[in-house]
Amino acid sequence: MGLHMILITTSCVSAFLGGGTHDNFRSATSQSTSRSISNLSLLLRTTPNQKHEIRSLRDGKDGYQTGAASNVGGKSNVYGHDYTLEENSNPTFPKDCPFTEDQIHALIAKRLSHKKAQNFADADRILKGLNMKGIYLQDKARKYRVDGENHFGRKQRYIQRGPSYGLAPDDLALIADMVEERARYKRMREYHVSDDITEKLKQQYGVKVNDKKREWYIVVTATSKPSDAAAEITKEDYYVPTPLAPAHHPTHTMDEKVKHIIRDRLRDRTMARKNKKYQEADRIRDELIETYSIVIDDRTKEWKVVDEYYDNDEDDLFVKEARMSQRSAFVARQQ
Repeated sequence: MGLHMILITTSCVSAFLGGGTHDNFRSATSQSTSRSISNLSLLLRTTPNQKHEIRSLRDGKDGYQTGAASNVGGKSNVYGHDYTLEENSNPTFPKDCPFTEDQIHALIAKRLSHKKAQNFADADRILKGLNMKGIYLQDKARKYRVDGENHFGRKQRYIQRGPSYGLAPDDLALIADMVEERARYKRMREYHVSDDITEKLKQQYGVKVNDKKREWYIVVTATSKPSDAAAEITKEDYYVPTPLAPAHHPTHTMDEKVKHIIRDRLRDRTMARKNKKYQEADRIRDELIETYSIVIDDRTKEWKVVDEYYDNDEDDLFVKEARMSQRSAFVARQQ
């Protein structure tokens, strides 16, 4: 792969930030966009010394290897930077990205050189331009993505929290796809589209989304009117095993007869709370803790087995959030 990538023409950069050809750039009406393109064009110009360095890298001189990039010991790779592709990144570029792979590497290297020189304004300008075309960097992990996704080393998709309230698997799959589509439009800054999806999720399914935690859940209150698909609520839907516990965890692998007992007692506790019999509800909660090591989160309506072999109470996020939900007077009044 050649190392001519830093020698990027002004028209190419114009297409990068303008979303089209150089003619499209000329027809743009935004002066701020024009200034951004002009500034980025200047940033990508190379001096004779830089051109010599590029040729040295291309020819394998100065201790660098051509071909596969090397990231040993944090040294710059063949492209002049030490960022590597995120493992979960789709190698396919976004459709509206006009850059080649070499040119993207050039931008990453140029930004890194500005950061090292403490020229943060120009570094930020390059980063913003990359983000506009679906290219994202993670400086701490030294990773980059080229597929329009902006998550690194964490769960990719949003996960459902809490009960499904009788919704069919096809409906749940549709909701999950809508949530992901909403996130994609938010990343593209097409907020009018993402807001429309948010409203549809709320009106059709009673779904709320937590972007910070990358979670979604269905809200059914005493006054709400869920869709026909969600109208049939079974006792299993009052509380559910948390999806945060791995598949091999006792929460999911316990005997089915025990699971049914737990579901029945959780249902009894829910009814006691709805009838404001809080002492009875607390007795059931304590019984579940003592007999089955069950911890209950009243906010998400989930439960989990706390097993000494698998879990450390002090570090278990589910346990911490469950305890917070138990202390919430608001939750108690709303059930």
